[in-house]
Amino acid sequence: MASKGIVAATISYRLGFVPPTGFDYPFTFDQDEIIRAVYRGMQDTKGAIRFLKNRHIEDSTDINNVFVGGGSAGGFVALATTYLDLNTEKPEAVGDIANIKRGNTLYTRPDLGTIDGHLNIGQSDASVKGVVNITGGMANLNIIDNNQDIYAFHYHQTMDPVVYCGANKPYWAFPVIPNNYPLIYGSCEILNYY
Repeated sequence: MASKGIVAATISYRLGFVPPTGFDYPFTFDQDEIIRAVYRGMQDTKGAIRFLKNRHIEDSTDINNVFVGGGSAGGFVALATTYLDLNTEKPEAVGDIANIKRGNTLYTRPDLGTIDGHLNIGQSDASVKGVVNITGGMANLNIIDNNQDIYAFHYHQTMDPVVYCGANKPYWAFPVIPNNYPLIYGSCEILNYY
């Protein structure tokens, strides 16, 4: 990509959520946990975008042509980074909600803050020109603003057993697994929404 004049960065973002008793990753305690996990990943991604934009001169970054992308969980985070652009759209699940006790561990669930997070706040915003989503999805299609001039590329197999291309709960193809996820809209539903 660099040989074609493209500046690329791979970022890390916070992972994890509270698992139900007797189960571990990738299963959540309740519907709020997956939304909180994606939200934290989105905040970190927006901070990384601002970091790169803030140093655009050193890296020769075109701040007007920034794209974000990811696969699976990264697709969820990329979509949220792209479309969750108003604090009025902040999900209730990321506010101050009830704590959870698992064994001897108390998991507090405080308000996660604004959609922009707290990393690299300053001269640059975290807006992007486009998104690449590979097998990811969204819990709320209403945050897509059809007035935004956003390029979007979606790749998804129609019968993906983890994140369905239409509307379903993740891991829908594994009925023996307790499923505490919310309804998720995969790429096929997202494309129908545009």
